[in-house]
Amino acid sequence: MRYLKITYELGGLSKDEISIFLNTTVRMKDIDKAIKQVKDYRTQKDKITGRVKKREFYYQTQLARLEEVFKNEISERVVLIKSLVAKSKKDKSFILSTEGVKLLADITKGGKGSNTIKAKKAQREIKEAIKSGKGAVVIKKIFLAYYLPLKISTLKDYADLTARYLRKSGLFSVSRNKLITVSEKEDLIKTLLSQKWELVGDDKYLDYLWDSSSPALPSDKADYLKKHLTLIKAKEKALFKKVGVRESLKLAGKDIAPAKNLLQLKQQTKTVEDSLLKLKEVEFYYSQREEKQVDDIINFYDLILNRQILGGEAYYPAYMEWNTWRVFLAIDTLANKPYEARNFKLDDELQPINHAAGNQADMVFEYDNFILVTEVTLLTRANQWSAEIEPVPRHVAKVQSQEKEKDVFGLFVAPQIDTNTVLTFFNNRKYAVNDEIIDLTIIPFSIDQIKSLLFIFKQKRFSTQDMKRLFVLIREEMSSSKDALEWNKKIPALMNDWSQKL
Repeated sequence: MRYLKITYELGGLSKDEISIFLNTTVRMKDIDKAIKQVKDYRTQKDKITGRVKKREFYYQTQLARLEEVFKNEISERVVLIKSLVAKSKKDKSFILSTEGVKLLADITKGGKGSNTIKAKKAQREIKEAIKSGKGAVVIKKIFLAYYLPLKISTLKDYADLTARYLRKSGLFSVSRNKLITVSEKEDLIKTLLSQKWELVGDDKYLDYLWDSSSPALPSDKADYLKKHLTLIKAKEKALFKKVGVRESLKLAGKDIAPAKNLLQLKQQTKTVEDSLLKLKEVEFYYSQREEKQVDDIINFYDLILNRQILGGEAYYPAYMEWNTWRVFLAIDTLANKPYEARNFKLDDELQPINHAAGNQADMVFEYDNFILVTEVTLLTRANQWSAEIEPVPRHVAKVQSQEKEKDVFGLFVAPQIDTNTVLTFFNNRKYAVNDEIIDLTIIPFSIDQIKSLLFIFKQKRFSTQDMKRLFVLIREEMSSSKDALEWNKKIPALMNDWSQKL
């Protein structure tokens, strides 16, 4: 509950704020203090100019916070330091004795023990200080210079883990480098935060843990569900008028009769929530054409490649798919719905939860007279070829075997395209599906080439049929090029000529 209140009250938390304040606030009575500390941190940080100075401010704030949080553990180490200094003054060889070595190890042990490279370095520095006759004050500084950065690194890693863990509740989402609460669950969040939650004693903990009726959540009560249903029906109706009519969607909340029991009420709520989410996604689809969104798509690729998204490595493949999906939402006029064009899951804030399953294409965009099967990866070099070269043709061929009335193009997007990947797509242009030989066109695009496509779109607002002409030009060049390398080198020139004629 402390995570929920702090995140909600502050309108979200950055990764730095999670590592400094959220994960170090362990008592309910400290929540209000932590909220004030975050506000003060933001105020002071906003006054600082320059990225380097801001990072230094974060680092110093984290150090001060850790000295406060781990003061008991630090005090215990200081006692050991004083003992080491005192015994070494009596006997200069003490530091080399079995007892001295053990004492030094106890002073410098971290989460991975006292034999790590960093721990050994700290031990050498302490030994040199002891030999030079330095006192406990100097030794403590050496210890803290080693110990506190260890804690900072751990807490930064835990920030990603915290974000992933909290998202599983359905109440949290991630927006770039921020942990946020889900806006559609605000009424539930407010209700949860208004309740008084009591701590359970150790003797009752297991009984409480395994009791299926505890805690009693608002979403298990009819009064709350009725109010929530009324609220989301109103939101659905308003959004339906805005985008649902144009897309020929249905208004799920329109004909819902009064529920006969709690289970039916929950089912009705889920139906309207699902409908509302689809409408939000359609609205999101329409918004991607806006210039500020196109700029955001371009810049978001840099966030992915620079590993600047909260959640850690587990989320980057999902965000790579999500951002590439946005590219083709921006270029517009889909024949299928945006939620039908993707095979990865989104949360209530339309942020990716995970990447598409391995037995299907990442995305399938349907247009009036052609289909674009899109696969993305963050892999580069040899492992790109080994991981992608079998599934990509299979996914494209599967779609093409089902859609014989339309041209089908495969698009493969990666940070850089490995030469062997190009070679395979060029040389192996056939695939068998149920004993039927399918002709394939799979076009490799680097992220830079996708960005170029978006820059052209910003300037000339080309249509999906214009985009098809580009893909046809690239396909035709496959037949006239002498080899894969020549074909791949001609793609940028083809894009440029195509752009000039728009």
